[in-house]
Amino acid sequence: MLSETTAGFIFDVDGTLVQSNEAHADAWSHAFLENGFHDVTAPRIRPFIGLAGADLVRSIKPKLDESTRCAIIAAQRRIFTADYLPHMRTSTGAHELIEQLRAHGKRVAAVTSGSANEIKPLLEVVGLSGAFEICITSEETARPKPWPDPIRAALHRFGIRPQAALAVGDSPYDIAAGHAADVPVVALLCGGWSAEQLASADGVFEDPRDLCGALFERVSR
Repeated sequence: MLSETTAGFIFDVDGTLVQSNEAHADAWSHAFLENGFHDVTAPRIRPFIGLAGADLVRSIKPKLDESTRCAIIAAQRRIFTADYLPHMRTSTGAHELIEQLRAHGKRVAAVTSGSANEIKPLLEVVGLSGAFEICITSEETARPKPWPDPIRAALHRFGIRPQAALAVGDSPYDIAAGHAADVPVVALLCGGWSAEQLASADGVFEDPRDLCGALFERVSR
């Protein structure tokens, strides 16, 4: 799993490298409220954070018409950008981990269920703009995580086999996507899921700093 032969690292962003999951859940709750849904609280939304916006809304309100669903998604993006984005911070050790990977000649990709218009300002705010060789967004694949398409897109762009990559995420959706693409997956607890919920991962670590220590301890042996 953590090996010198691992050439490419494929990172989820929200919850993994950036502490944004709770903010997204709050923004979704406000977006539902704006559209007349008083019963959709942040705790109800929280288990679905990590899905693409349309899939999240369908999971919570499966019978909505398309126009209402689009209105909720647009409201969430506006609320998150205005009220939460300026306050975003990286997970502990995120900069250190990526810097160490690049210093050791590893290739680094970001894979997100968000759009390019969402991920670019987020990476800029937390100081990770330009940190990734590749950034796979929702516009680049037909199916988002937990489907394997985004992971496979990163592999294709890297030009490497699944066994030469490692996916890093924080949710069951990240684990499902990586494993469906035949890529080993490590999960980080800093996104808010429990170790039990992430037990199907090939390894579980506290945060990027914890993973960095484990990775480079193994590589240096």
